[in-house]
Amino acid sequence: MQQDEFPNSHDPYGNRWAPLKRHRPQHIGAGPLVKSGKMQGSVRRYVSFSGFTLKAPVPYAQFHQNGTRKMVARPFFPKDGQLPRAWALRFERIADAAIARLMGRTRRAA
Repeated sequence: MQQDEFPNSHDPYGNRWAPLKRHRPQHIGAGPLVKSGKMQGSVRRYVSFSGFTLKAPVPYAQFHQNGTRKMVARPFFPKDGQLPRAWALRFERIADAAIARLMGRTRRAA
């Protein structure tokens, strides 16, 4: 899901990210948030009994997600309370598969 946003340069809702103000050699052929792949590769999920959390623990991820005074936001995670339909359907499949495994049926999530 969120891994689709980086190579396609769009937010979870399908909106294109704003282009860079000036092109930099390290970004040629890649989208605005793809330089080394470190931020995209850092995304982790944390699961608990009450749900789960997705995080990108690199220090600069929050600035790209939320923007700053000088930089437009290029979100790669959904905004609070606004889960895109594609994400909701994927989470539902994952939850269904997890429940099936807990109940003794072996089924992996798609």
